[in-house]
Amino acid sequence: MIRIEALPARDGDCLWVEWEHEGRTRRMLVDGGRGRAAARRIEALSIDDRHVDLVVCTHIDADHIEGILDLFAQPPAGFTAGEVWFNGQRHLRDDVTGPRQGSRLELILGRAGVPWNARFGNGAVAVAEDGPLPVKQLPGLTVTLLAPGPAELSSLDRAWPDVLAELDDPLQGRRGPDPDAGVDLAALVDRLSTPDESAANGSSIAFLAEHADGGRVLFTADAPAAPLLAGLRRLAPDGAPVPVALCKVPHHGSHHNVSTALVAALDCPNWLLSTSGAGHGHPDRRAIARIVAGSPGATLWFNYASGTTAEYAEPGAHGYHAVHPAPGHEGIALEVENGRVTEVPL
Repeated sequence: MIRIEALPARDGDCLWVEWEHEGRTRRMLVDGGRGRAAARRIEALSIDDRHVDLVVCTHIDADHIEGILDLFAQPPAGFTAGEVWFNGQRHLRDDVTGPRQGSRLELILGRAGVPWNARFGNGAVAVAEDGPLPVKQLPGLTVTLLAPGPAELSSLDRAWPDVLAELDDPLQGRRGPDPDAGVDLAALVDRLSTPDESAANGSSIAFLAEHADGGRVLFTADAPAAPLLAGLRRLAPDGAPVPVALCKVPHHGSHHNVSTALVAALDCPNWLLSTSGAGHGHPDRRAIARIVAGSPGATLWFNYASGTTAEYAEPGAHGYHAVHPAPGHEGIALEVENGRVTEVPL
């Protein structure tokens, strides 16, 4: 059984993952969102039980990395991490000679002495251009890496100075009124979307986690559809949909990242959306339309009841089911076991 808590991290991702192995609770943190959601979750544990087996910082966007920076810069008492997966500037290309500027997280991890990308030989967490996908064994959990690849890391390398500048821009990515407001979801499925071309999003670490009981969860971070599809097709070269019990919807439900082809590549009845909708207005109605059209009877799990998610409480003729946090609460916790997903107390 895999337990996933989509913690309230405003517009970002902060996913707390637990599973049992040999009588012990194992833990993974995927991103830190904004604020101190990750640190608070660790502080809720007994001080002598604050070990996290793996911390994954999927990419350098502020709504994913901010809480990780806080966690390692000012760690809760007793906090330890078995390993960190994070692609810093040093991992973006192999032919670099001479000094290069590192990010703040690179500096912090270097000082902390935490094992960093150790399962990847201290190199980039990335898939090769061909051959089998990397498969890494955690105690009781199998992790198959789907993205990023060399092209995505090279793109981030070229854009690194601009990406760093964007992290401090509070208006970056903000949008105006939703052009799809009021349009029936069925009419939005085939409305065109330009692909996400953000170098930072393209570098997202995306992976499939599988527990021994058969529970399978797809963690997509902010990855665009193209590298996710490439990874899924390598996982299932016969073109059959890849069965997963739960998919964390890429980029908080942006229509630039959720394509009809991506939804069709998955046999997935449950879709988790992590966002308050602040600033960027996620999830996009086109993304929701593609999910519910391509996954009939799907359940949409939201970690916020907000202005951008409330409308989905009433499925109408579209046949999906939506679950929001209880009134007055934020965040949602799910258990994935034998292909089934159920809500549990947070």
